[in-house]
Amino acid sequence: MNMKKLFNATFEQSLNLLDDQLVMYMIKDTEKRSLYNGKRKILLVFIAIIMVAIQYGFVLATDYGMNHPDKDSFVPAAEVNLLPKAIFWIFLFGYLCIWLYTRYKNDRNVSTKIFVTMSTCNNYLLWLLLEANLFFITFFLKALSLIGMGIYLALICIIGYIVIKSKMNSLNKNMRECKIFCVNRK
Repeated sequence: MNMKKLFNATFEQSLNLLDDQLVMYMIKDTEKRSLYNGKRKILLVFIAIIMVAIQYGFVLATDYGMNHPDKDSFVPAAEVNLLPKAIFWIFLFGYLCIWLYTRYKNDRNVSTKIFVTMSTCNNYLLWLLLEANLFFITFFLKALSLIGMGIYLALICIIGYIVIKSKMNSLNKNMRECKIFCVNRK
């Protein structure tokens, strides 16, 4: 199958994009927002500290649940702590290394700043997802047994596959529509 290039505009056509009203509106709108133009860095740092504190709260709650199990709970006491403090520090160190690398690699390139921010948010959400799963698996592993936990993890994988597949289909559909639109414009 011969795949044509999707973006094959000439130099003059690409310069015309700078005159596009929608592009100009999006640039001005982004520059007005203080989180993106760097005027409220303190707020961003404050939010980041709160988010990391939430992660550490999962670790402290797991430690407390392991050291002081509730005897009246319908869930049996956990035997293995799958979320020790060392896991948190390893994730935090990896997150900070990735953040520093992307920040200083793209420091002079202002056009990629929003994508670096989105990448940092995605990394944080992955970290949050892993810690939340380890938190719940720690307390419910004994109650669900190995078979129940296998079913739980299989369901997470299936849901993840369905979400990724639907996003890929949506992206392919949008690319085909753009291809048809771009061909018809010529």
